[in-house]
Amino acid sequence: MHRLACVDIPAFPLQLLLKEHPDWRVLPAVVVVEEKPQAFILWVNEKARNFGIRPGHRYAAALALTRELRAGAISEAYVHKEVIEITERLRCFTPNVEPAGEKWHSPGLFWLDASGLNHLFPSLEVWGQEIRSALDAMNFFTSVAVGFSRFGSYAVARAHRGLRVFENRDEEERTAWRVPLTRLDIPPDAQESFLKLKVNTVEDFLRLPAKGLLKRFGPEVAELHRLAMGDLFSPLTPAPLRESHVQSMALPGPVTSSERLLFFVKQLLDALLEDLDAKSLALAKLFLRLELDDHSFLEEVLRPDASTLDSPLLIGLVRLRLETLRLNAGAVELLVSAEPVRKTIEQLSLLEEVPKRDPRRRNRAFARLRAEFGDAAVVQAELLDGHLPGARFQWTPLEKLPTRMETSRGSRSLIRRIYEKPMALPPRSRHEPDGWMLRGLEFGPVKDFLGPYILSGGWWKRTVQREYYFVKMQQGDVFWVFYDRFRRRWFLEGRVE
Repeated sequence: MHRLACVDIPAFPLQLLLKEHPDWRVLPAVVVVEEKPQAFILWVNEKARNFGIRPGHRYAAALALTRELRAGAISEAYVHKEVIEITERLRCFTPNVEPAGEKWHSPGLFWLDASGLNHLFPSLEVWGQEIRSALDAMNFFTSVAVGFSRFGSYAVARAHRGLRVFENRDEEERTAWRVPLTRLDIPPDAQESFLKLKVNTVEDFLRLPAKGLLKRFGPEVAELHRLAMGDLFSPLTPAPLRESHVQSMALPGPVTSSERLLFFVKQLLDALLEDLDAKSLALAKLFLRLELDDHSFLEEVLRPDASTLDSPLLIGLVRLRLETLRLNAGAVELLVSAEPVRKTIEQLSLLEEVPKRDPRRRNRAFARLRAEFGDAAVVQAELLDGHLPGARFQWTPLEKLPTRMETSRGSRSLIRRIYEKPMALPPRSRHEPDGWMLRGLEFGPVKDFLGPYILSGGWWKRTVQREYYFVKMQQGDVFWVFYDRFRRRWFLEGRVE
């Protein structure tokens, strides 16, 4: 009989932070996006939660709640390295190990093939305990659930601490159905909606119609629902045995100059790319790790616009990143590693046709911006289902520019620019003998109003009643304004360009 196990390392980035700083375990501690006062908090330990600190707060605001708060940022490179190490450690117990992908938002989640282990271990209980002991030796607190299905083992591992081994499918199903929905990897907006709808457990979740979930909450929630229902075929896809694509060297004395560091990086990078090329692989991500003279580490991740073996391109990205770094001590050891992918057909082709205007140059330009200013420097607007104009989109990282569409030969399209915060406007005179000076003398008085477009509602948060207008100025500019009935004031929401 096929058996499947799920290993969950809850709050994995937070456990990595406390692994680096063991003395913080008795203090309130959080993981932040970056080590800046206004950085957002991602993970919170129980002691910080007792002070009212929650994910989504800013570090400066949380620090006002307790001066004992400790915070740190966990790099993607560090998480990637630890996931690989844990995967290799779990292979000592079964050859088939699948780390959770990005869609699960849980880097500390793993599925293991638990079939056919009768002759190696006295029982699955002993096998599960040995897994927990091995990860405990790596300073990780874990939960293990041994069952029969992907969703069942996942839900139980998320909700129950320690080890659970099920003897039959019915027992696993009954336990999984009682799991609170808040334990699962569901987007926060969907979680909030489910709480308002009194959908509290997996059993409540399974009663919802699949088509309605897809339309209202998107494919991520709908796919989880299909997986829980057993309608989605999701076999174990073990991570392949990975060869180590790593190059390292001890530096000749503490090095602080970015130019000297770049010289050493190039030596290691050329050897790394040569090794990848010989195996028909290309580099998708480049990881840099510097060990400093004060025994601290600095880790950086660089992503080119596409998988590549172009050394000058990668060196250019490394140069931009190194120039932004401020080292507290000299670097004494350097390590570079790659996340490899198979070469594309174009990369394997001997004769590649290059158009007159290479579209890849645009993506390379954005890759250079990310290398110099960080991933948050290049974003795109993603549409959301929101009530107010400012809640109908969010900024998400842009990995690659879409293929350019042919421009129409008709009239140019108007674009509505929405400001980050509505700006309060001067009061409007009742008679306006000279016209309403909406934006001062520079734009002249208001010439024409188009509207109102009434927006009201919002009972689930706070009541809103606004009257929107497009306002044309004497100089030809068009602004987008609204009158707030509750605050009795005019606000500028944006402009049309």
